[in-house]
Amino acid sequence: MRRQALFGFVVIVGALSFIAIVAGLHVVQTAYDPATQLMSELALGPHGEAMLAAFSSLTVSLASLALGLPAQNPLLKIVLAASALCFIVAGIFPLGAATGLHVAAVALGFITAGLAMYLLPSVHQFQRASWRVASWGFLAAMASAAALAHSLVPIGIAQRLAAAALLGWLCACGWKLVRGEMQNMQHD
Repeated sequence: MRRQALFGFVVIVGALSFIAIVAGLHVVQTAYDPATQLMSELALGPHGEAMLAAFSSLTVSLASLALGLPAQNPLLKIVLAASALCFIVAGIFPLGAATGLHVAAVALGFITAGLAMYLLPSVHQFQRASWRVASWGFLAAMASAAALAHSLVPIGIAQRLAAAALLGWLCACGWKLVRGEMQNMQHD
Protein backbone atom coordinates (compact mmCIF):
# COMPACT_ATOMS: atom_id res chain seq x y z
CA MET A 1 0.00 0.00 0.00
CA ARG A 2 1.43 3.34 -0.99
CA ARG A 3 2.00 6.24 1.38
CA GLN A 4 -1.03 8.33 0.35
CA ALA A 5 -3.42 5.36 0.56
CA LEU A 6 -2.02 4.38 3.95
CA PHE A 7 -2.60 7.88 5.31
CA GLY A 8 -6.09 7.89 3.78
CA PHE A 9 -6.88 4.62 5.53
CA VAL A 10 -5.65 6.04 8.86
CA VAL A 11 -7.79 9.17 8.34
CA ILE A 12 -10.88 6.97 8.03
CA VAL A 13 -9.96 4.68 10.94
CA GLY A 14 -9.29 7.68 13.18
CA ALA A 15 -12.65 9.28 12.39
CA LEU A 16 -14.55 6.01 12.85
CA SER A 17 -12.69 5.32 16.10
CA PHE A 18 -13.86 8.66 17.48
CA ILE A 19 -17.43 7.74 16.61
CA ALA A 20 -17.13 4.26 18.15
CA ILE A 21 -15.65 5.55 21.41
CA VAL A 22 -18.20 8.31 21.85
CA ALA A 23 -21.07 5.98 20.94
CA GLY A 24 -19.79 3.42 23.44
CA LEU A 25 -19.67 6.04 26.17
CA HIS A 26 -23.27 6.99 25.36
CA VAL A 27 -24.26 3.36 26.02
CA VAL A 28 -22.44 2.98 29.35
CA GLN A 29 -23.35 6.42 30.70
CA THR A 30 -27.12 6.02 30.93
CA ALA A 31 -27.69 9.25 32.91
CA TYR A 32 -26.12 11.30 30.12
CA ASP A 33 -28.50 13.29 27.88
CA PRO A 34 -27.01 13.68 24.38
CA ALA A 35 -29.58 16.30 23.40
CA THR A 36 -28.62 18.78 26.09
CA GLN A 37 -25.08 17.78 27.06
CA LEU A 38 -21.89 18.28 25.08
CA MET A 39 -19.78 15.30 24.04
CA SER A 40 -16.96 16.60 26.22
CA GLU A 41 -19.18 16.03 29.25
CA LEU A 42 -18.76 12.31 28.69
CA ALA A 43 -15.33 12.78 30.32
CA LEU A 44 -17.09 13.57 33.61
CA GLY A 45 -18.90 10.23 33.87
CA PRO A 46 -17.87 6.61 34.35
CA HIS A 47 -15.13 5.60 31.91
CA GLY A 48 -14.71 9.28 31.01
CA GLU A 49 -10.99 8.75 30.52
CA ALA A 50 -11.94 7.15 27.19
CA MET A 51 -12.54 10.65 25.86
CA LEU A 52 -8.75 11.05 25.68
CA ALA A 53 -8.73 8.11 23.26
CA ALA A 54 -11.59 9.71 21.29
CA PHE A 55 -9.78 13.04 20.97
CA SER A 56 -6.56 11.17 20.15
CA SER A 57 -8.37 9.34 17.32
CA LEU A 58 -9.61 12.64 15.93
CA THR A 59 -6.10 14.06 16.22
CA VAL A 60 -4.62 11.10 14.34
CA SER A 61 -7.24 11.48 11.63
CA LEU A 62 -6.51 15.17 11.08
CA ALA A 63 -2.73 14.70 11.25
CA SER A 64 -2.90 11.79 8.79
CA LEU A 65 -4.84 13.93 6.34
CA ALA A 66 -2.15 16.60 6.62
CA LEU A 67 0.56 14.00 6.00
CA GLY A 68 -1.32 12.30 3.16
CA LEU A 69 -1.90 15.42 1.09
CA PRO A 70 0.68 16.50 -1.48
CA ALA A 71 3.07 19.23 -0.36
CA GLN A 72 1.70 21.83 -2.81
CA ASN A 73 -0.31 23.69 -0.17
CA PRO A 74 1.73 24.10 3.02
CA LEU A 75 -0.87 26.44 4.54
CA LEU A 76 -3.48 23.67 4.44
CA LYS A 77 -1.06 21.27 6.10
CA ILE A 78 -0.32 23.82 8.84
CA VAL A 79 -4.04 24.45 9.42
CA LEU A 80 -4.73 20.70 9.67
CA ALA A 81 -1.81 20.29 12.08
CA ALA A 82 -3.13 23.18 14.19
CA SER A 83 -6.58 21.56 14.30
CA ALA A 84 -5.03 18.24 15.33
CA LEU A 85 -3.05 20.00 18.06
CA CYS A 86 -6.17 21.71 19.37
CA PHE A 87 -8.10 18.45 19.63
CA ILE A 88 -5.30 16.62 21.45
CA VAL A 89 -5.05 19.54 23.90
CA ALA A 90 -8.81 19.20 24.44
CA GLY A 91 -8.32 15.50 25.20
CA ILE A 92 -5.41 16.02 27.57
CA PHE A 93 -7.19 18.82 29.42
CA PRO A 94 -10.80 17.61 29.82
CA LEU A 95 -13.79 19.38 31.26
CA GLY A 96 -13.56 19.51 35.02
CA ALA A 97 -9.77 19.53 35.08
CA ALA A 98 -9.18 22.53 32.82
CA THR A 99 -12.58 23.62 31.53
CA GLY A 100 -11.53 26.96 30.03
CA LEU A 101 -8.58 25.48 28.16
CA HIS A 102 -10.67 22.54 26.98
CA VAL A 103 -13.50 24.71 25.62
CA ALA A 104 -11.05 27.04 23.88
CA ALA A 105 -9.17 24.11 22.34
CA VAL A 106 -12.37 22.50 21.01
CA ALA A 107 -13.60 25.81 19.59
CA LEU A 108 -10.27 26.52 17.92
CA GLY A 109 -10.10 22.92 16.68
CA PHE A 110 -13.44 23.33 14.91
CA ILE A 111 -12.48 26.74 13.52
CA THR A 112 -9.19 25.50 12.09
CA ALA A 113 -10.89 22.37 10.72
CA GLY A 114 -13.40 24.67 9.02
CA LEU A 115 -10.56 26.65 7.49
CA ALA A 116 -9.07 23.39 6.23
CA MET A 117 -12.43 22.52 4.64
CA TYR A 118 -12.35 25.88 2.89
CA LEU A 119 -8.73 25.46 1.70
CA LEU A 120 -8.94 21.81 0.56
CA PRO A 121 -10.15 22.56 -3.01
CA SER A 122 -6.81 24.33 -3.63
CA VAL A 123 -5.07 20.92 -3.61
CA HIS A 124 -4.66 19.51 -7.12
CA GLN A 125 -6.49 16.20 -6.60
CA PHE A 126 -9.40 18.00 -4.87
CA GLN A 127 -9.82 20.82 -7.43
CA ARG A 128 -12.85 19.36 -9.22
CA ALA A 129 -16.09 21.29 -8.78
CA SER A 130 -17.64 18.28 -7.05
CA TRP A 131 -14.97 18.43 -4.33
CA ARG A 132 -15.42 22.16 -3.91
CA VAL A 133 -19.14 21.59 -3.38
CA ALA A 134 -18.52 18.64 -1.05
CA SER A 135 -15.84 20.29 1.08
CA TRP A 136 -17.63 23.61 1.31
CA GLY A 137 -20.91 21.77 1.90
CA PHE A 138 -19.42 19.98 4.92
CA LEU A 139 -18.13 23.38 6.08
CA ALA A 140 -21.58 24.96 5.68
CA ALA A 141 -23.18 22.07 7.58
CA MET A 142 -20.67 22.37 10.42
CA ALA A 143 -21.04 26.16 10.64
CA SER A 144 -24.83 25.99 10.43
CA ALA A 145 -25.01 23.44 13.23
CA ALA A 146 -22.83 25.63 15.43
CA ALA A 147 -24.90 28.72 14.60
CA LEU A 148 -28.16 26.96 15.47
CA ALA A 149 -26.94 25.83 18.89
CA HIS A 150 -29.02 27.19 21.76
CA SER A 151 -31.58 28.75 19.39
CA LEU A 152 -33.38 26.26 17.17
CA VAL A 153 -31.42 23.15 18.11
CA PRO A 154 -30.41 21.91 21.58
CA ILE A 155 -26.67 22.35 22.18
CA GLY A 156 -25.93 18.62 22.35
CA ILE A 157 -27.63 17.93 19.03
CA ALA A 158 -25.99 20.95 17.38
CA GLN A 159 -22.54 19.86 18.51
CA ARG A 160 -23.12 16.32 17.25
CA LEU A 161 -24.26 17.66 13.88
CA ALA A 162 -21.13 19.83 13.66
CA ALA A 163 -18.96 16.87 14.63
CA ALA A 164 -20.76 14.66 12.10
CA ALA A 165 -19.94 17.18 9.36
CA LEU A 166 -16.26 17.19 10.37
CA LEU A 167 -16.08 13.40 10.64
CA GLY A 168 -17.93 12.94 7.35
CA TRP A 169 -15.50 15.30 5.65
CA LEU A 170 -12.54 13.40 7.09
CA CYS A 171 -13.92 10.06 5.88
CA ALA A 172 -14.59 11.50 2.40
CA CYS A 173 -11.05 12.92 2.22
CA GLY A 174 -9.55 9.68 3.49
CA TRP A 175 -11.49 7.68 0.92
CA LYS A 176 -10.32 10.06 -1.83
CA LEU A 177 -6.70 9.44 -0.80
CA VAL A 178 -7.22 5.66 -0.75
CA ARG A 179 -9.15 5.61 -4.03
CA GLY A 180 -6.70 7.96 -5.73
CA GLU A 181 -3.81 5.65 -4.93
CA MET A 182 -5.79 2.61 -6.11
CA GLN A 183 -6.46 4.35 -9.43
CA ASN A 184 -2.77 5.31 -9.72
CA MET A 185 -1.77 1.65 -9.14
CA GLN A 186 -4.14 0.51 -11.92
CA HIS A 187 -2.50 2.95 -14.36
CA ASP A 188 1.05 1.83 -13.44
